[in-house]
Amino acid sequence: MNKKLAAALSGGAVLVMMTTLTGCGDDAEDKKAEWSKAFCPKEKTALDKRSKAEQLIVATAADGKPEDIKKADVAAFQQVAESNRALAQALRTSGVPPIDKGEQLQQDGIKQLEAQAAAYTELKKKAEALDPKNGDSFAKGLKEIGTDMEKADKLLSKAQPTCVKPKDGAATPTK
Repeated sequence: MNKKLAAALSGGAVLVMMTTLTGCGDDAEDKKAEWSKAFCPKEKTALDKRSKAEQLIVATAADGKPEDIKKADVAAFQQVAESNRALAQALRTSGVPPIDKGEQLQQDGIKQLEAQAAAYTELKKKAEALDPKNGDSFAKGLKEIGTDMEKADKLLSKAQPTCVKPKDGAATPTK
């Protein structure tokens, strides 16, 4: 089993979970394939939403006006929170992934995703409260949000049940 976790942007980080698994083709693989059919499409949708949030932040961070930065951050934080809630729900409804310690990984993943969703909801509230017309206050607020984002991104561990299509095209669960 091979794990890979990619953390995204500095200053606007959105965690994207990516892992790979090589399969062997037995009864265990059939169970993994069934679980994957239930979970993987939902995961892809949620991760696509996160990616769009990330792009929104990048598009305005470099040279955006304060009003645009605020608007982008509020929207992006909402999208990340929704994405995490959707992933938690997908883990809940897809059942226990058929991998080592699957039940514990499922429970931990749900807790971590919900905690990060709550953290990003708080970030959204902080971004909404920023006054883009007050340059010093706005800059200080953005810096605090950046620090809080780093903390929020650490709420997810590498041990998240997730899936990615290996070279043979069949998505399978892993941790």
